[in-house]
Amino acid sequence: MIDILLKFDSQEQAGLIGEQLGYTTRDPETGEFQTTQATLDLAICVIGIHYYPDPEEVDEEGNPVLKADNQYWVMVRSLVDIDIPPEIQPFIVERDPNNPQIPSQTWA
Repeated sequence: MIDILLKFDSQEQAGLIGEQLGYTTRDPETGEFQTTQATLDLAICVIGIHYYPDPEEVDEEGNPVLKADNQYWVMVRSLVDIDIPPEIQPFIVERDPNNPQIPSQTWA
């Protein structure tokens, strides 16, 4: 089993890579991307834009203000051992539970 966290510059970039790999299609009328959520071997979870607490900016109660990172995050789980496609290698992010700027979602 392989878990991968991916960070793209935009939904458009993620959708185009997904199309190349055969997991995403684009509606010809609306232009919206539709991603296959699961197959027998693979599961995809679209996180989208990640919001994280900015310790530099607090609200009137002293709580950190949430900031959008304006990136597009996707989690992928392969239930079988596969070679990681070269198309996604530049977008792989190593998980770091201590870094709030990286989504902390995990598979159940």
